[in-house]
Amino acid sequence: DAIFVADDAGRLIEVNEHACQILGYTRAELIGKHAMDLMSIGDVAQLPLHMEALQAGETILAERPVRKKDGTFIVGDLSAKMLEDGRLLASIRDVTERKKLQGELRDAHRLEAVGRFAGGIAVDFAELLEVIERHAEELVVRLPADKDLVEILGAAVSGRSLASQLLAIGSKQELKPETIDLDEFLAERRAMLESVAGDQVKLVLRQGDGVEHVNVDPEQLEKLIVDLVLHSRVDMAGGGTLTIEIDNVEFTPDRRIGHGSTGRHVMLAISDPGDRRNASR
Repeated sequence: DAIFVADDAGRLIEVNEHACQILGYTRAELIGKHAMDLMSIGDVAQLPLHMEALQAGETILAERPVRKKDGTFIVGDLSAKMLEDGRLLASIRDVTERKKLQGELRDAHRLEAVGRFAGGIAVDFAELLEVIERHAEELVVRLPADKDLVEILGAAVSGRSLASQLLAIGSKQELKPETIDLDEFLAERRAMLESVAGDQVKLVLRQGDGVEHVNVDPEQLEKLIVDLVLHSRVDMAGGGTLTIEIDNVEFTPDRRIGHGSTGRHVMLAISDPGDRRNASR
Protein backbone atom coordinates (compact mmCIF):
# COMPACT_ATOMS: atom_id res chain seq x y z
CA ASP A 1 0.00 0.00 0.00
CA ALA A 2 0.98 3.63 -0.52
CA ILE A 3 1.40 5.32 2.89
CA PHE A 4 0.99 9.07 3.49
CA VAL A 5 1.40 11.10 6.66
CA ALA A 6 0.21 14.73 6.71
CA ASP A 7 0.54 17.40 9.41
CA ASP A 8 -2.42 19.18 11.02
CA ALA A 9 -2.42 21.66 8.11
CA GLY A 10 -2.81 18.87 5.54
CA ARG A 11 0.71 18.99 4.09
CA LEU A 12 2.56 15.72 3.49
CA ILE A 13 5.46 15.14 5.84
CA GLU A 14 6.16 11.47 5.09
CA VAL A 15 5.47 9.02 2.25
CA ASN A 16 6.74 5.57 1.43
CA GLU A 17 8.40 4.46 -1.80
CA HIS A 18 5.24 2.81 -3.18
CA ALA A 19 3.36 6.11 -2.91
CA CYS A 20 5.99 7.67 -5.18
CA GLN A 21 5.77 4.78 -7.65
CA ILE A 22 2.00 4.71 -8.14
CA LEU A 23 1.66 8.50 -8.39
CA GLY A 24 4.75 9.18 -10.49
CA TYR A 25 6.45 11.60 -8.07
CA THR A 26 9.83 11.60 -6.41
CA ARG A 27 9.79 11.68 -2.62
CA ALA A 28 11.10 15.25 -2.65
CA GLU A 29 8.22 16.32 -4.89
CA LEU A 30 5.58 14.79 -2.61
CA ILE A 31 6.96 16.07 0.70
CA GLY A 32 5.39 19.45 1.40
CA LYS A 33 2.58 18.99 -1.14
CA HIS A 34 -0.92 19.56 0.23
CA ALA A 35 -3.14 16.48 0.37
CA MET A 36 -5.81 18.38 -1.59
CA ASP A 37 -3.45 18.35 -4.62
CA LEU A 38 -3.98 14.58 -4.82
CA MET A 39 -7.76 14.75 -4.50
CA SER A 40 -10.54 15.18 -7.04
CA ILE A 41 -12.65 18.35 -7.06
CA GLY A 42 -15.56 16.43 -5.58
CA ASP A 43 -13.49 15.14 -2.66
CA VAL A 44 -12.05 18.63 -2.00
CA ALA A 45 -15.62 19.93 -1.73
CA GLN A 46 -16.41 17.17 0.79
CA LEU A 47 -13.23 17.81 2.81
CA PRO A 48 -14.96 19.62 5.73
CA LEU A 49 -17.24 16.61 6.27
CA HIS A 50 -14.27 14.22 6.06
CA MET A 51 -12.30 16.30 8.58
CA GLU A 52 -15.25 16.37 10.96
CA ALA A 53 -15.47 12.58 10.87
CA LEU A 54 -11.71 12.19 11.34
CA GLN A 55 -11.62 14.60 14.29
CA ALA A 56 -14.40 12.60 15.87
CA GLY A 57 -12.08 9.57 15.87
CA GLU A 58 -13.64 7.79 12.89
CA THR A 59 -11.64 5.87 10.31
CA ILE A 60 -12.59 6.64 6.72
CA LEU A 61 -12.77 3.64 4.43
CA ALA A 62 -13.70 4.54 0.87
CA GLU A 63 -12.92 4.05 -2.80
CA ARG A 64 -11.66 7.33 -4.18
CA PRO A 65 -9.88 8.73 -7.27
CA VAL A 66 -6.29 9.84 -6.58
CA ARG A 67 -4.54 12.34 -8.84
CA LYS A 68 -1.15 11.38 -10.32
CA LYS A 69 1.63 13.75 -11.30
CA ASP A 70 0.54 13.69 -14.97
CA GLY A 71 -3.00 14.77 -14.03
CA THR A 72 -4.65 11.41 -14.59
CA PHE A 73 -6.35 9.48 -11.79
CA ILE A 74 -6.01 6.04 -10.32
CA VAL A 75 -8.79 4.35 -8.37
CA GLY A 76 -7.68 3.79 -4.80
CA ASP A 77 -9.03 1.95 -1.77
CA LEU A 78 -8.47 4.64 0.88
CA SER A 79 -8.09 4.18 4.62
CA ALA A 80 -7.53 7.34 6.68
CA LYS A 81 -7.53 8.21 10.37
CA MET A 82 -6.41 11.02 12.69
CA LEU A 83 -3.51 10.27 15.03
CA GLU A 84 -3.51 11.49 18.63
CA ASP A 85 -1.05 14.30 17.85
CA GLY A 86 -3.27 15.66 15.05
CA ARG A 87 -1.38 14.15 12.13
CA LEU A 88 -3.30 12.34 9.41
CA LEU A 89 -2.33 8.80 8.44
CA ALA A 90 -3.65 7.45 5.13
CA SER A 91 -3.01 4.35 3.07
CA ILE A 92 -4.07 3.86 -0.54
CA ARG A 93 -4.19 0.63 -2.50
CA ASP A 94 -4.30 1.02 -6.30
CA VAL A 95 -7.33 -0.93 -7.54
CA THR A 96 -7.52 0.63 -11.02
CA GLU A 97 -6.90 -2.67 -12.79
CA ARG A 98 -9.35 -4.48 -10.55
CA LYS A 99 -12.06 -1.92 -11.33
CA LYS A 100 -11.32 -2.23 -15.04
CA LEU A 101 -11.66 -6.01 -14.88
CA GLN A 102 -14.88 -5.72 -12.86
CA GLY A 103 -16.28 -3.40 -15.52
CA GLU A 104 -15.30 -5.81 -18.28
CA LEU A 105 -16.92 -8.67 -16.34
CA ARG A 106 -20.16 -6.69 -15.94
CA ASP A 107 -20.14 -5.91 -19.67
CA ALA A 108 -19.55 -9.57 -20.46
CA HIS A 109 -22.47 -10.60 -18.25
CA ARG A 110 -24.73 -8.04 -19.93
CA LEU A 111 -23.69 -9.26 -23.38
CA GLU A 112 -24.27 -12.85 -22.33
CA ALA A 113 -27.76 -11.97 -21.10
CA VAL A 114 -28.52 -10.12 -24.34
CA GLY A 115 -27.21 -13.09 -26.31
CA ARG A 116 -29.42 -15.57 -24.44
CA PHE A 117 -32.42 -13.29 -24.93
CA ALA A 118 -31.70 -12.83 -28.64
CA GLY A 119 -31.15 -16.56 -29.11
CA GLY A 120 -34.44 -17.42 -27.43
CA ILE A 121 -36.34 -14.93 -29.58
CA ALA A 122 -34.58 -16.18 -32.72
CA VAL A 123 -35.73 -19.77 -32.20
CA ASP A 124 -39.39 -18.75 -31.79
CA PHE A 125 -39.10 -16.24 -34.63
CA ALA A 126 -37.61 -18.83 -36.99
CA GLU A 127 -40.40 -21.31 -36.24
CA LEU A 128 -43.05 -18.66 -36.91
CA LEU A 129 -41.40 -17.63 -40.19
CA GLU A 130 -41.16 -21.25 -41.29
CA VAL A 131 -44.94 -21.57 -41.04
CA ILE A 132 -45.51 -18.27 -42.88
CA GLU A 133 -43.02 -19.15 -45.62
CA ARG A 134 -44.45 -22.64 -46.14
CA HIS A 135 -48.01 -21.41 -46.58
CA ALA A 136 -46.87 -18.48 -48.75
CA GLU A 137 -45.00 -20.85 -51.07
CA GLU A 138 -48.11 -23.02 -51.39
CA LEU A 139 -50.22 -19.98 -52.27
CA VAL A 140 -47.64 -18.72 -54.80
CA VAL A 141 -48.01 -22.00 -56.69
CA ARG A 142 -51.77 -21.41 -56.98
CA LEU A 143 -51.59 -17.63 -57.42
CA PRO A 144 -48.22 -16.93 -59.09
CA ALA A 145 -49.19 -13.43 -60.24
CA ASP A 146 -50.29 -12.18 -56.83
CA LYS A 147 -47.82 -9.43 -55.88
CA ASP A 148 -48.87 -9.42 -52.21
CA LEU A 149 -47.90 -13.08 -51.87
CA VAL A 150 -44.53 -12.39 -53.45
CA GLU A 151 -44.00 -9.58 -50.91
CA ILE A 152 -44.96 -11.91 -48.04
CA LEU A 153 -42.56 -14.58 -49.24
CA GLY A 154 -39.77 -12.04 -49.64
CA ALA A 155 -40.32 -10.68 -46.11
CA ALA A 156 -40.26 -14.24 -44.71
CA VAL A 157 -36.95 -14.92 -46.47
CA SER A 158 -35.50 -11.69 -45.03
CA GLY A 159 -36.75 -12.66 -41.58
CA ARG A 160 -35.12 -16.07 -41.81
CA SER A 161 -31.77 -14.42 -42.49
CA LEU A 162 -32.28 -12.13 -39.49
CA ALA A 163 -33.16 -15.08 -37.26
CA SER A 164 -29.95 -16.81 -38.32
CA GLN A 165 -27.95 -13.75 -37.30
CA LEU A 166 -29.73 -13.56 -33.95
CA LEU A 167 -28.89 -17.21 -33.31
CA ALA A 168 -25.22 -16.43 -33.94
CA ILE A 169 -25.38 -13.50 -31.49
CA GLY A 170 -27.05 -15.74 -28.94
CA SER A 171 -24.20 -18.26 -29.24
CA LYS A 172 -26.72 -20.95 -30.15
CA GLN A 173 -24.93 -21.40 -33.43
CA GLU A 174 -21.62 -23.23 -33.31
CA LEU A 175 -19.25 -21.49 -35.70
CA LYS A 176 -16.55 -23.62 -37.35
CA PRO A 177 -14.38 -21.36 -39.51
CA GLU A 178 -11.91 -22.92 -41.92
CA THR A 179 -9.76 -21.74 -44.80
CA ILE A 180 -11.56 -22.16 -48.12
CA ASP A 181 -11.11 -21.35 -51.80
CA LEU A 182 -14.16 -19.31 -52.85
CA ASP A 183 -13.75 -20.35 -56.50
CA GLU A 184 -14.11 -24.01 -55.57
CA PHE A 185 -16.77 -23.23 -52.96
CA LEU A 186 -19.06 -21.55 -55.52
CA ALA A 187 -18.31 -24.03 -58.31
CA GLU A 188 -19.30 -26.95 -56.07
CA ARG A 189 -22.59 -25.27 -55.18
CA ARG A 190 -23.50 -23.90 -58.61
CA ALA A 191 -26.13 -26.56 -59.36
CA MET A 192 -27.74 -26.07 -55.96
CA LEU A 193 -27.80 -22.27 -56.35
CA GLU A 194 -29.32 -22.54 -59.83
CA SER A 195 -32.05 -24.73 -58.36
CA VAL A 196 -32.68 -22.20 -55.59
CA ALA A 197 -32.78 -19.32 -58.11
CA GLY A 198 -35.42 -21.09 -60.20
CA ASP A 199 -35.98 -21.53 -63.91
CA GLN A 200 -36.75 -17.85 -64.53
CA VAL A 201 -33.40 -16.60 -63.17
CA LYS A 202 -30.08 -16.97 -64.97
CA LEU A 203 -27.12 -17.45 -62.63
CA VAL A 204 -23.78 -15.91 -63.65
CA LEU A 205 -20.58 -16.65 -61.69
CA ARG A 206 -17.69 -14.24 -62.20
CA GLN A 207 -14.60 -15.70 -60.65
CA GLY A 208 -11.55 -13.48 -60.21
CA ASP A 209 -7.97 -14.26 -61.08
CA GLY A 210 -5.98 -15.75 -58.20
CA VAL A 211 -8.53 -14.91 -55.53
CA GLU A 212 -6.98 -15.44 -52.12
CA HIS A 213 -8.37 -17.97 -49.65
CA VAL A 214 -10.60 -16.81 -46.81
CA ASN A 215 -11.23 -18.03 -43.26
CA VAL A 216 -14.99 -18.46 -42.78
CA ASP A 217 -17.59 -20.93 -41.57
CA PRO A 218 -18.63 -22.66 -44.86
CA GLU A 219 -22.07 -23.54 -43.52
CA GLN A 220 -22.84 -19.96 -42.50
CA LEU A 221 -21.49 -18.59 -45.78
CA GLU A 222 -23.67 -21.03 -47.73
CA LYS A 223 -26.75 -19.96 -45.74
CA LEU A 224 -25.97 -16.30 -46.42
CA ILE A 225 -25.59 -16.85 -50.17
CA VAL A 226 -28.73 -18.99 -50.37
CA ASP A 227 -30.72 -16.31 -48.50
CA LEU A 228 -29.55 -13.64 -50.96
CA VAL A 229 -30.32 -15.87 -53.96
CA LEU A 230 -33.83 -16.39 -52.57
CA HIS A 231 -34.17 -12.62 -52.22
CA SER A 232 -33.22 -12.24 -55.87
CA ARG A 233 -35.69 -14.92 -56.93
CA VAL A 234 -38.46 -12.97 -55.22
CA ASP A 235 -37.23 -9.63 -56.65
CA MET A 236 -37.14 -11.06 -60.17
CA ALA A 237 -40.44 -12.94 -60.28
CA GLY A 238 -40.55 -12.27 -64.02
CA GLY A 239 -37.02 -13.51 -64.64
CA GLY A 240 -33.59 -11.88 -64.89
CA THR A 241 -29.89 -12.36 -64.28
CA LEU A 242 -28.33 -12.97 -60.88
CA THR A 243 -24.58 -12.27 -60.72
CA ILE A 244 -22.22 -13.67 -58.06
CA GLU A 245 -18.73 -12.18 -58.30
CA ILE A 246 -15.55 -12.69 -56.30
CA ASP A 247 -12.28 -10.81 -56.55
CA ASN A 248 -9.34 -9.46 -54.59
CA VAL A 249 -9.66 -5.82 -53.50
CA GLU A 250 -7.24 -3.41 -51.83
CA PHE A 251 -8.53 -0.90 -49.28
CA THR A 252 -6.52 2.27 -48.67
CA PRO A 253 -7.29 4.78 -45.87
CA ASP A 254 -9.34 6.88 -48.34
CA ARG A 255 -11.04 3.86 -49.95
CA ARG A 256 -12.63 1.47 -47.52
CA ILE A 257 -16.06 0.46 -46.27
CA GLY A 258 -17.18 2.10 -43.02
CA HIS A 259 -14.66 1.42 -40.27
CA GLY A 260 -13.19 -1.62 -42.03
CA SER A 261 -9.46 -2.16 -41.93
CA THR A 262 -7.13 -1.23 -44.75
CA GLY A 263 -5.15 -3.76 -46.79
CA ARG A 264 -6.04 -6.74 -48.98
CA HIS A 265 -9.53 -8.23 -48.79
CA VAL A 266 -11.65 -10.69 -50.74
CA MET A 267 -14.92 -9.39 -52.17
CA LEU A 268 -18.05 -11.50 -52.57
CA ALA A 269 -20.71 -9.49 -54.44
CA ILE A 270 -24.23 -10.73 -55.18
CA SER A 271 -26.37 -8.47 -57.36
CA ASP A 272 -29.53 -8.45 -59.46
CA PRO A 273 -31.49 -5.77 -61.33
CA GLY A 274 -34.71 -6.60 -59.48
CA ASP A 275 -38.25 -5.91 -60.58
CA ARG A 276 -38.79 -3.00 -58.21
CA ARG A 277 -35.41 -1.39 -57.75
CA ASN A 278 -31.74 -1.94 -58.45
CA ALA A 279 -30.24 -4.04 -55.71
CA SER A 280 -26.67 -4.86 -54.81
CA ARG A 281 -25.93 -6.90 -51.73
